[in-house]
Amino acid sequence: MIAAPPAEPQTLAELHELYMQSHGKIEGHAHRRFDHLHGHDRDEAVAETVARAYSDYHRLFTQGRQIEGKRGGIAVFAAKTVASGRRLVSESVNDVISPAGREGRKVGEPREHECVNDESPAEKAAFSVDMQEWLAGLDPRLRVVAELLATGLTNERSAGMRN
Repeated sequence: MIAAPPAEPQTLAELHELYMQSHGKIEGHAHRRFDHLHGHDRDEAVAETVARAYSDYHRLFTQGRQIEGKRGGIAVFAAKTVASGRRLVSESVNDVISPAGREGRKVGEPREHECVNDESPAEKAAFSVDMQEWLAGLDPRLRVVAELLATGLTNERSAGMRN
């Protein structure tokens, strides 16, 4: 006897339950698809795939279309979409922080007037005290090097000044 296919969800709670039945498989597929990525990049790709898959479930539900039978395809399509660079929430290509905005461009160091110092006076004082304690624990030769580097000199320039 052939089992009857599961009923299509009628409420958002039922949709969520249906999605949660597939969540592990979607996440597993995303991990396999993005096994070439590491650390934060992989976590982001997996999370984006999971979010995109839920969005696809929700879209089919709101359109009154059948979900059962498409669950595996949704996982595969969501991962392919993320791999192609598309995101659930689009990123502005004019935003230099976004990977889309940095692609093919060299983003140099910020100019001095563009730097923002968000430290509170208390944080600055705590850092200064910690820095003084740390410097006091160094031998005189290393203390000079650390102080030169703290002024913003490069390793090469500070080495040149010591000689």
